[in-house]
Amino acid sequence: MNDPNDTTETWLTAPICWKQFVERHPELGLGSSMGAFHNFMRRHKAAMLEADALRLANRKHWIGQPERFERAAFAALTAPPPWLIGQEGAA
Repeated sequence: MNDPNDTTETWLTAPICWKQFVERHPELGLGSSMGAFHNFMRRHKAAMLEADALRLANRKHWIGQPERFERAAFAALTAPPPWLIGQEGAA
């Protein structure tokens, strides 16, 4: 895990990280709206926190570390669904 006290890393507001991610990955067909970001957070917030890609600043605003956000979001969105794992014919 990364040092939580390292203030030399770049942190942006999470919606900006989301917008940058969506722009870099048009193949995923995602929207860059706040609604799309909230839907993503509902499903993948735990994975993003575990990867230290997101933090809650001042108990109010989500901030993201862009490099970790990109890796964690891509992994969360492209991982095979649990029901597909172990089935014949699955990649």
